[in-house]
Amino acid sequence: MGKKFTFLIVFWLGLFSGLALSAEEKKVQAGPKEPVHWITADHSKHKILNQDFKTPEEVIAACLSCHNEAAKQMQKTIHWTWLCPYDPEKKMGKGGADF
Repeated sequence: MGKKFTFLIVFWLGLFSGLALSAEEKKVQAGPKEPVHWITADHSKHKILNQDFKTPEEVIAACLSCHNEAAKQMQKTIHWTWLCPYDPEKKMGKGGADF
């Protein structure tokens, strides 16, 4: 497994690690002085997420089963498209790499 793929998995796990919490659990974690974040779905009620995942790839696949545009959107962020400003040929950086 490549370093970029491993990073993507770690990023997704960090990004979505708290999404399975119910709204009430988020309020408890936030405490009385912290703002309460609105969520539009209780991810703990999604059947596909109510399982023991064996690999990070299984978690990503479960997330992408609903968030089916997320991978394409992620690939358009600055993290995946940056170019070295000092490279006149614009080949250095993830946006200029040929894979």
